[in-house]
Amino acid sequence: MKRILILTALAVLASACSSSVSQSASTTKPIDPNSVLVTVTQTGGCMMMGPNCPTYVVHANAQVMLLRTGGSREPVDSSFVDPALTTDLAWLISTTDFQGLRARLPQGECQSCYDGIDTTFVFVTESSTVTFNSLEVKLDPAEPLFGAVWAIVDAANRSTEMPLEQR
Repeated sequence: MKRILILTALAVLASACSSSVSQSASTTKPIDPNSVLVTVTQTGGCMMMGPNCPTYVVHANAQVMLLRTGGSREPVDSSFVDPALTTDLAWLISTTDFQGLRARLPQGECQSCYDGIDTTFVFVTESSTVTFNSLEVKLDPAEPLFGAVWAIVDAANRSTEMPLEQR
């Protein structure tokens, strides 16, 4: 009799667990692993000797392609970063109030006016793209969304290489 009660309890528990998993899976839209989450484009002082500014194309599958800004659309290098970084970024993109974020950001400044580097983030959302440019707003890494992007760029910098080109 104890065996029947234990087996019945296990069967009920297993069916309860499987139904909750199938319900959550049906309400969560999976992300295409090849989709682009963000493109990070840098311009300015890195172009003084040649086309040496990086553009990073970050995919949901944690692949980061490195291209020359303004150059061919062929990757110079490519690597994979920690998948947790892109998972966090995908979640932040889906939950960020972009208008609210833009409203609270301090004004940006022209870094390339002084041989510095200006940066543009182009986020891909479910329905459109959202652009933040360092000329207009400060891309402060203290903001979770921007911090996630900078962490990916930092990781990509450690694992990719773009040889310098001179004019």
